[in-house]
Amino acid sequence: MYTSDNGTHPGEAWRRSLSVPSQPRSASLARAFVREQAQGAGFAPDDVAEIEVAVGEAVTNAILYGTAGTTSCPPAIALIVGLTGSTMWIEVRDSGPGFDHAARSAAVRVDDPDALGGRGLHIMEALMDRVHLHHDGTGMRIRLERGIPSAT
Repeated sequence: MYTSDNGTHPGEAWRRSLSVPSQPRSASLARAFVREQAQGAGFAPDDVAEIEVAVGEAVTNAILYGTAGTTSCPPAIALIVGLTGSTMWIEVRDSGPGFDHAARSAAVRVDDPDALGGRGLHIMEALMDRVHLHHDGTGMRIRLERGIPSAT
C-alpha cells in the first residue's frame, strides 16, 4: 500500500510514497511500485525497464549498506516518486551513514570483470538523466530523475 499526495507541493503534479522493509524481497516491491508510476506518467516500455533497473540498484544499495546500525526492526527504506513538469523523480531514503561518492567512484573500476560489486551507482547514472546523492545526518537519499520523452 502506498500513499498519494496530489498537488500539495509547489510545482508537482503528484507525489506518491511507499515504505518497504530492508529485506531482499523489497527490491522487487520497489520496482513494481515504480513501474506502475512510470507507466502512469507515460513512459515507453523500454524507458520503464531502465527506470526499474536503476531503482532496483538504489534499493539494493539501501538494503546492503543503508540500514546498518539502525534500531528499527526491520529497518525501513522509503521510496517517494513524483512528477514535476515533464520529469519523474524517485527518491530512495535510508537511515545509513552515507559515503563520499567522489572518493568511491574514483576507487571503483567498472571495467574490472572480476569485481563483485561497485557498479550500482554507475548503472544508475547511465540509465537516468540525473542522479543526486545527499546525506543529511539522518540517512542517505538518492534522487533519480528521468524526463518523459515528448510524444512527437
